[in-house]
Amino acid sequence: MAEEYSESISNPNRSHAPGGRRLRPYTRRLRPWLAGETVVIQEVWRNRLWAARPITVVHDGGANLVLRCPKGTVRKVPATPPTRQPPTARHEWFADLLTRRDWILVDSVWDVSTLWLLRESEWHAVWVSYLESGGRLDLTGGTYVLIEHAAGRFEPAGT
Repeated sequence: MAEEYSESISNPNRSHAPGGRRLRPYTRRLRPWLAGETVVIQEVWRNRLWAARPITVVHDGGANLVLRCPKGTVRKVPATPPTRQPPTARHEWFADLLTRRDWILVDSVWDVSTLWLLRESEWHAVWVSYLESGGRLDLTGGTYVLIEHAAGRFEPAGT
């Protein structure tokens, strides 16, 4: 399935290894993506894939990028290897996986529709999640600000 995606956007906020692949700012270094095109978001921690998901381009113009991850999207997420028990608290689980660097990737279904709003060179993204019915989500009202390194865009190897 991954071979059908022509380009990727990567979030290097979790990549700290020296000599890693240099990512270019997402805006104009490659051709603009077309509305409706599918790209892959990849999250990386110390040169190791942490999570990945296909996502649809809503708008790619100038310094602004709008992406949509619809409810029901199957994504890859980290999980504790079956050879050991995970910590019970979520923050301990994250710390354990990031420290050991032994996670496996498993399928997970995205449970809400989400728009991602990104601006060139800004160290955050705004996610606006919504129910298809128009109903509200939890206490945040569906808005989430993700503090991260500026996203980068690259062509897959061999293209």
